[in-house]
Amino acid sequence: MNYSLFVRFVVVGVAAVGLTLTASACGGGGVDKAGLVTKLSADEDFKGLPANVMECMADLAMKYGDKDDLQSYMDGKIKKVDEVKGLGQNDKEAEADAEKCTKLVKQ
Repeated sequence: MNYSLFVRFVVVGVAAVGLTLTASACGGGGVDKAGLVTKLSADEDFKGLPANVMECMADLAMKYGDKDDLQSYMDGKIKKVDEVKGLGQNDKEAEADAEKCTKLVKQ
């Protein structure tokens, strides 16, 4: 085998492994918005709300909520979304944005 061709194969292989690891670190294991909207839609506190409100609430949860707690919520280990760190009644910034989401019901 030609030495330069071998080096090229090694470089491409290392780059592919690096990209795979990077992609899995960034995108793997996180809560996705569609899944969160589905989970919220099944929650008694949110049942019957319009889709635009659910999407707004999911965006808010992903912005302010603790990522590990959100995953626990998705897995059923945390029962209510307001038990997720960053989303409780004492989290004023999240509460203010939640108020904006509820105003979407009137639109």
